[in-house]
Amino acid sequence: MTGPVYTKRYQDPRRAAEAAAHREWLANLECEVRVPALRAADAHCLAFEHLGNRQPGPGDLELLAQALGRMHAAAYAQHLHAARLDQPFAVSPGLVIRDFAGPRREALRQRPLPVEAAPRPSTRTPTSETSCSPTRVSRSSTSTT
Repeated sequence: MTGPVYTKRYQDPRRAAEAAAHREWLANLECEVRVPALRAADAHCLAFEHLGNRQPGPGDLELLAQALGRMHAAAYAQHLHAARLDQPFAVSPGLVIRDFAGPRREALRQRPLPVEAAPRPSTRTPTSETSCSPTRVSRSSTSTT
């Protein structure tokens, strides 16, 4: 591992594996947005390339919005155009994005407002350095675009 890293820890190994798969997917979208390289990983820890010491501020909002827009456009054009909000979506053999609506419905069920009293959705049909003990990550999975 060379250079400083940002370490993200996970209690659940499945969440760490999902995060690594999501990072790989984002890095391969070819949208000209730099995604930190995954330097090392283990069952509970991901060590990412550290991209600098300065936190974004209000003056960076336009640049951040442009980068996020490029990522969203690339994700939609390459994969998400075929997704449905109410169903999980397999982006690749190792990555399934959870459905969007299910967790939100569950959150609404737990709120004081009964779901039956909530506004009904539209019925429109859609149109067409680290203390973890990481293992080295292969070069093919450290691409940054």
